[in-house]
Amino acid sequence: MKKLLITLAFVFGVFALSQAEAQHRPPGNHGGLVRDYVTCESNGFNYNECYSPNVRRIERARLVQQHSKTACRQGRNWGTTRRSVWVDQGCRATIEVIGRR
Repeated sequence: MKKLLITLAFVFGVFALSQAEAQHRPPGNHGGLVRDYVTCESNGFNYNECYSPNVRRIERARLVQQHSKTACRQGRNWGTTRRSVWVDQGCRATIEVIGRR
């Protein structure tokens, strides 16, 4: 029983330390990756590219909030290049981008 309690205390202590370390990580920086939010608008149904001042090479992206009545569909009327977010055909949205500085 004593060994079990010591083992549980050790496991809990390691878990608590890893959680505390994760909470002290700078916001927006996850394992060398940087997170930013880009709002991009296709005004007049025209193509537009928008850049993040913090992310130089985008590795992944997701739509966070759509601002237009037009449905924003990834690959159809919004997407990313290596350095930018693009929108087209009336899509207006805020996109979360994660990548390298």
